[in-house]
Amino acid sequence: MIRVAIIARLTSFVALRCSLVGATFLILLASSASAQTITKRSTDGPTASSAGSYALSGFENINFVTGGLNFTLPLLTIGGRGTAQYTMMLAGERHWSVRSQGHYQSCYGSQICFYWDYYYPDTSQGDKLMPGFGPGVMQVRQTGLVTTYCTSGTQGYGVTLTLLTFTMPDGSEIELRDTAYNGQPLNVSPCGGQVGPSRGTVFVSADGSAMTFTSDIAINDNTSLNVPVLSAATGNLQMRDGTRYRIRNGRVDWIRDRNGNQLTFTYEEPFGRLLQITDSLGRKVNITYQSTAQPYDDITFTGFNGSIRHIRIGSDSTPGLRSDYQPLTWPQAFPELNGTSQWSGGPGGGNRGYVEIPDGRRYFFYSNLMANWHALSCQPAELMSMTGPLDVVQQAAAP
Repeated sequence: MIRVAIIARLTSFVALRCSLVGATFLILLASSASAQTITKRSTDGPTASSAGSYALSGFENINFVTGGLNFTLPLLTIGGRGTAQYTMMLAGERHWSVRSQGHYQSCYGSQICFYWDYYYPDTSQGDKLMPGFGPGVMQVRQTGLVTTYCTSGTQGYGVTLTLLTFTMPDGSEIELRDTAYNGQPLNVSPCGGQVGPSRGTVFVSADGSAMTFTSDIAINDNTSLNVPVLSAATGNLQMRDGTRYRIRNGRVDWIRDRNGNQLTFTYEEPFGRLLQITDSLGRKVNITYQSTAQPYDDITFTGFNGSIRHIRIGSDSTPGLRSDYQPLTWPQAFPELNGTSQWSGGPGGGNRGYVEIPDGRRYFFYSNLMANWHALSCQPAELMSMTGPLDVVQQAAAP
């Protein structure tokens, strides 16, 4: 279940204003790197591209099927030579799902039955890998239908399905299907300890993007009810233009174009957070994360003349809910879910988030009643009423 509050009332004045201020925001973000593209010294950028490489609008889009809002902010375009590059994104999308809790008890004599007791909202991703600041992640998704009961007392899926999903930096997903069966469900026999049928090693995208993933090992369907639904893939992902992604345990180790130019990624173990990106010229972008000693995520890179630039993402002590909203309790926000009756507070709690660009300016994010990003504030004294999926108004420089 996805709960997203969206008001789609737009006027031509507001649309023009949002477009102009949105352009101003990303020009300011890119201005710290605009001079880098003309430097001649190997110690200088461009680890960040010029202003012309940044989108000046279209930060958000709406899924008209689900009503979900997806907001992604481009932070930094990283790359040396060739097409081995990517844009680091800050994703502001939140999806609500329903979790359940139950118990076993005796029923019908000696039988054991399971009863669902509580249903409650959840925004955790579970075992799902997310790109974070990285260039993407690859996962194997497995499921089944028609539970079969075996004479040994075990049970498993009688129909199985395996698909791969590559999640892009902006959170969008591309489905890849095996070339052996074209992603079709297969009838299997889970009894006798049989391994599910092999899908082979080659998977291709189903949306026309011409991606091809070659796994290091053959991927088999899952017939067991106890095997995780999601798992990480290892192999090579080939793009339409010949650019190749080396993927290990779901995460991208390097990106190499057809001329040999390469971006290399270093991750924190065992958490898998991205720590460093090295481009084909040996320049580095470093990332440190929020801790007790540092109240924000800090992205550092080399600017013009070897100066160190920072992009910081964090939150401050100001409430994150828009001031013209009254917060909801959990039961008010999810009246149909009985698991929230004992919860205090509500989904709209928390402080406002911000992005601080290299020149010291900050841009603040406010949420709606369901804790989804709802407005980008650019001036403390002015916050426009909601007129679209995301409002953008101008913000003064941080002190």
